[in-house]
Amino acid sequence: QQLRKFERFERWAYSHAAAPIAVSREDADLMRTEFGAGGVHVVDNGVDVDFFRPQRDVDRDPARMLFMGSLDWRPNQDAAVQLFTQVLPEVRAREPHATAVVVGRRPPEWLRELAANTPGAELCA
Repeated sequence: QQLRKFERFERWAYSHAAAPIAVSREDADLMRTEFGAGGVHVVDNGVDVDFFRPQRDVDRDPARMLFMGSLDWRPNQDAAVQLFTQVLPEVRAREPHATAVVVGRRPPEWLRELAANTPGAELCA
């Protein structure tokens, strides 16, 4: 239901936008073909690699996944559920020590319970 609402909104927004902007050629093609957007401009994502450098003095766990988002928004709740119930078990089948951490404000109690009952899952509000 949320997907259909969002698709309707996107069709409306693209049809009223003076200059739709996409962050990749693939996104621009999608905007044109799926939503009828015209005059789409592509502004590629970029990173200042001289400023943003990996910290070498920080221990990182390659088997730890992180999802961040407001947990009072249904699409992010759906993503957290998919991470805990589908992605994490599949990853743990190959990497038994893998973990998934979901961080976000105002998680519903049912999502807290799901995290508490899912091996390798953690929820931080």
